[in-house]
Amino acid sequence: IPQVLSGFMYDVPGGMIGFEPLLPGSFKSPWFISGAWGTFEKTGTSTEITVLSGKLKLKTLMLPYLGNVNRVNCDGKDIPFEFDTKTGRVTANIDAAQRILLE
Repeated sequence: IPQVLSGFMYDVPGGMIGFEPLLPGSFKSPWFISGAWGTFEKTGTSTEITVLSGKLKLKTLMLPYLGNVNRVNCDGKDIPFEFDTKTGRVTANIDAAQRILLE
């Protein structure tokens, strides 16, 4: 049920993971895909995707609830990204990060 409430979506071959929480306000939920699992957390000012086991290689994050993204940080390092305000699509090369923070 937590994955349903988180609006979890993924495409492993396409390198996409996404969330669209059904509950308003702050939210935290586990996520699971083949080869990795972790947590998703949304607060008023940030979104954090943490990998607790396995590896996650991504090209796209789908986060339709976000109105803006000023920074994407992977394992403590800011990385280049593009953000589409209409779809909530964040495009970035994320290779085996354990912690992805969006603000």
